[in-house]
Amino acid sequence: MAVLGDLSRLFAKSRPRKDGSAGYLLIKRLGAGFWADVDLVVEQLLAAEIMGRQPIVQWGREGPYANGNQDSFSLYFQPVSDAILSDTPASIYPENWTIENLPNDLPFPTTGLVDPKYGIYHMSSEKRDVPKWHRKFRALRSRSEEVVVTYCWDKPENIIAALPRDDTRSRFSMQELRAWMMHERIHLQPHLKDRVDRFYCDRLAGREVMAVHMRGSDKVVENKALFDQNEIAFEAAGTWLKGGADRSIFLLTDSQNYVERWQNAFSEDRIILQDCFRTNAMTPNFLDEGSDGHANGQEIILDTYVAARCDSFVGNSSSNVAKYVAAIGNFTPQTLLWVDRA
Repeated sequence: MAVLGDLSRLFAKSRPRKDGSAGYLLIKRLGAGFWADVDLVVEQLLAAEIMGRQPIVQWGREGPYANGNQDSFSLYFQPVSDAILSDTPASIYPENWTIENLPNDLPFPTTGLVDPKYGIYHMSSEKRDVPKWHRKFRALRSRSEEVVVTYCWDKPENIIAALPRDDTRSRFSMQELRAWMMHERIHLQPHLKDRVDRFYCDRLAGREVMAVHMRGSDKVVENKALFDQNEIAFEAAGTWLKGGADRSIFLLTDSQNYVERWQNAFSEDRIILQDCFRTNAMTPNFLDEGSDGHANGQEIILDTYVAARCDSFVGNSSSNVAKYVAAIGNFTPQTLLWVDRA
């Protein structure tokens, strides 16, 4: 099988480890949106460090941001370590993972479970009944198997608390951990960095630019105040634009309605945005049948990294996109506005 061939390239010959490590931590995708998948990588990279395990991220060839030909994490990010595993690892935990199903997203058949909150399929919903001893850092940390597979979310504070007290990261919030990992451990593929640089130089360089994230679609399901909070962003942008004729807005949004409203209110010349897939539906773009998964992922990367380079940012901390703009950027309290905390 081709996918097993991918694993063969990941796995080296099975032999006792000579590097003194406790083995490998194989990090899967969470299955609840692009930056939610990265969130799992962020916390589990720290878990791997604490465990003394070498991390490998495997998102697979399938999924909402895949191209069907290459592991989807590697489409966007460089490897998080030089680790390679064995062709036939001596042991794997949890025990329902095997060398045969290791390429899969889940160690059990998918059910197509509809999320009771969103009314749509999220792979992460399949994991609700995974037992604690298969998902919790405390349990995984104690394992001695060569390969431990992590594919479920744990509270980041449970992992951070295991750091030595003299490690400055032991006092990190999850947002601070995101920022540290995105600067120190998780790096874009060079061709995507070049694309971000080109967009910035062609469209934003030489301007004073405020980035604004306006989330639509299904986000209102988990944040009932979303539309009211979006109005705060609209007003803040309007006030800021009045401060100078050379000021512009870089608008990140999945909603075509917001594009039209902002362009009508502030003129198309002052609203900068990338040409990408948007909708007025209540379904997130990555679940839309007409969308291109790999294109969606690249659009998310471009929006996030370009916004992080802007002079200021207005976002909503209930959105992972906004959290990662803030984590990647170098904003101060004076240049960062969270509309849900205003």
